[in-house]
Parts: sequence; C-alpha cells; structure tokens
Amino acid sequence: MNSNLTVSVVIPTYNRNVQLNKCLGSFCQQTYPKKLFELIVVNDGVMENAIKIDQDLIDKVDLKFSNKDHAGP
Repeated sequence: MNSNLTVSVVIPTYNRNVQLNKCLGSFCQQTYPKKLFELIVVNDGVMENAIKIDQDLIDKVDLKFSNKDHAGP
C-alpha cells in the first residue's frame, strides 16, 4: 500500500458496467491529486458478471479490484 495515500474509496458493484464506468470517469475529473487516493472496485459475483472498464479510465486512476462470491448487500 502507498503510504502517501490519504483516501481509499470502495465501490461495490454487481452487473452495472455502465454506471461503474460513469462513476470512475467522475473520479478521473477530480481536482484532488490522483496520487493521494485509490479506488477499490469490489465485484459481487465473480463468475456470473465480468467487470468491463474502459481502458482509458484504468490508465488514469489507481484502481484495485476484489472479486467476491455473490452475496448481496
């Protein structure tokens, strides 16, 4: 983990690729320094729903992924 980070944002998702990409796009537009925050995307349902994130978003922010068995909220 980067010791300079000041904010970690956890984004849970399940079968919402369009909304997830919009959410990540919003983080790309933040004025807060990108090197000081990380985004953690938690996919709720590994096998039945693959996350599809636009490559340009992946290149712009510090993204980490976690896959969990589908368990709901």
